[in-house]
Amino acid sequence: RVGLHQKVLLLHNYRLSIVILITIKTTELAYVNVIGINQITTTSGDHDDPLRTVEFALFHTVSSQNRASQIFIFPGNYSEYCLIIGGQSLLMVGTRIGSIEPDSQQIQDQLPGPSEIQNTQETDQDLIQVFNGVLTLHLLVIRIDNSYTITTPFSAIAIHGQQA
Repeated sequence: RVGLHQKVLLLHNYRLSIVILITIKTTELAYVNVIGINQITTTSGDHDDPLRTVEFALFHTVSSQNRASQIFIFPGNYSEYCLIIGGQSLLMVGTRIGSIEPDSQQIQDQLPGPSEIQNTQETDQDLIQVFNGVLTLHLLVIRIDNSYTITTPFSAIAIHGQQA
């Protein structure tokens, strides 16, 4: 389901108030592929027009009260700075071993395949952070590269808040 999510930004300059309305395309389901494009169009995030990064997909997916948002990840290595899940329910599904694309039907004995999320050299905080939300991971490899000269320790997944 595609909808429009609106944010209102108020700027105050002396006696002048300006209201800026920002409209963002949101959906409950998005696909990510290393050959995708992080650009919002009427079909972006669809199976045939995937987004490029998990972070961009996270920003444009929303969960409802009855249904988790879903991000399906094609095979590839996704270098991400930081993925923040805040106050929503999210299912991230990779590609099973032996397959060339993610499948929405999950079978218990499937092994994670070639969908891998890893930190970038610029990552200086926990890679995946859940704040008062629910995160379910299927068929994904999470890799932390510690060969960078990072002075601040961080985790692959950090869970914060009372509702997480």
